[in-house]
Amino acid sequence: MLVADACVIASLYLQGEHEKAARAAYCRDPDWASVPLWRYEFLNVIWKKCRAGHLDAAAAADHFERAVERIVPLEHVPDEEHVLALAMKHQITAYDACYVSLALQLRLPLLTEDRELLTKFPQLAVSLADFGK
Repeated sequence: MLVADACVIASLYLQGEHEKAARAAYCRDPDWASVPLWRYEFLNVIWKKCRAGHLDAAAAADHFERAVERIVPLEHVPDEEHVLALAMKHQITAYDACYVSLALQLRLPLLTEDRELLTKFPQLAVSLADFGK
């Protein structure tokens, strides 16, 4: 089991530069936990793809539905005080701190392509490329 951020989850469902790596990571470990925030971030990614003409509304809804089926059963709400403390201590967004907090809480790696998180949390955060090794 691992914690996945919204960009990694989106990479699993949408065509892009990290799609193959996300699928390989999912094959290696299909138990991806996340925070409820991932849904809204994923919706925003889908909206951008639709606006750019790369995805239609029906496909967008299908991708979101499939992601919800896989991720929601493993959703967890991180401790808000811990999220705020992490954000302030490490100078990261509260959004990013949600994922970090959950990974710390569950003692799981955080799968992310966020360079800042990979740099600031080298013992916790792992990129898709490194996870596949």
